[in-house]
Amino acid sequence: MGPIETAIRKTHRPGQKVLTAVQKRPFVITAINEQGIVLLLGSGHATPISWQCLERIAGFLRGAGWVMVGQLHSSEIRPDTLDGYLKRHLKRAAAGYVAVMLTQAMVVDLGRFPLRVRLREGF
Repeated sequence: MGPIETAIRKTHRPGQKVLTAVQKRPFVITAINEQGIVLLLGSGHATPISWQCLERIAGFLRGAGWVMVGQLHSSEIRPDTLDGYLKRHLKRAAAGYVAVMLTQAMVVDLGRFPLRVRLREGF
């Protein structure tokens, strides 16, 4: 079990409702299992995210300072954003949801206007 999985398992539970950072829209963590997590996003789409994908976020953010979340509801990929990183692994815009979850797990700090994240010390 990696450090991000450990942090998420300590702070989140299946069935937990979480609010997005900007619009305060709810989403649900429907599963936390050996493969990863499953988020039920606002439009009712179940979105599985593997532990491998989540653990590698630390490497993506390490040394980068503040990184834009950059969630786009399109297939466009901006590789320098958290959205761009996640779209290499997912077919859905999930960066805003993942950013909030990682903030609550104390993995990243969240900055607003514009929405951005930075890796916390120790990750």
